[in-house]
Amino acid sequence: MNFLAHFLLAQHRDSPDFHLGSIFPDFGKRAGVPLQQSAFAGMVPGRHAELLGGMHLHWYADRLFHNSELFTSGYQLWKTEFGSGISGLHRSFFLYHLLFEMWLDRILMQANPGAAFSMYQSLDCVNNSDVIDFALVYTPDQDKRLFHTTEDFRNRKFILQYENPEKFAGIASGVFAHATGQVRNDELRLFISGLLLRIDRHSESYLRKWDKFAESCLAQWQFPY
Repeated sequence: MNFLAHFLLAQHRDSPDFHLGSIFPDFGKRAGVPLQQSAFAGMVPGRHAELLGGMHLHWYADRLFHNSELFTSGYQLWKTEFGSGISGLHRSFFLYHLLFEMWLDRILMQANPGAAFSMYQSLDCVNNSDVIDFALVYTPDQDKRLFHTTEDFRNRKFILQYENPEKFAGIASGVFAHATGQVRNDELRLFISGLLLRIDRHSESYLRKWDKFAESCLAQWQFPY
């Protein structure tokens, strides 16, 4: 899932560190510091229990999500609507995956006014020294890449731009190009922007799917510490 979806699942716990943990593994990917659940198995968390607890929720929710009807149908929706609109794209399967996850955050933001602001406000409450200390204790990240990635996310606040179709398309096409090593494609950006409004017609049915998924996820998950 994407950032806001993970935060909404974590909101039941009143803890900024837990909220950060719920999206921290994705920061690890961006920073080049993989945070794999297997590396934390059996670990005694000490004062980082809330952060690690949020990470466990992230891993659990991701497993459920990528095997859920919500994800498979959403991926297929983007793939079908996309059709053969842009030729010459490599790794288009990743593009449909990316677009659905970003779009899910977009419609969740529209359905939950203020949720994205609440996410950023909570992350701003996390003590910077705790992020740095966590990385030093539990990862090989001696260059503070996790901290700098967290700071960049908090400062840029790019999730708020998802409501604008042109900016949504620009972010999506940019991430796709960067992740796949392809040249940034203005044709792709314009195509996504135009397609987004057509996809938005399905938002109500996917919000219902999300509600069902979120309820099931939280009903089964327990704080591990």
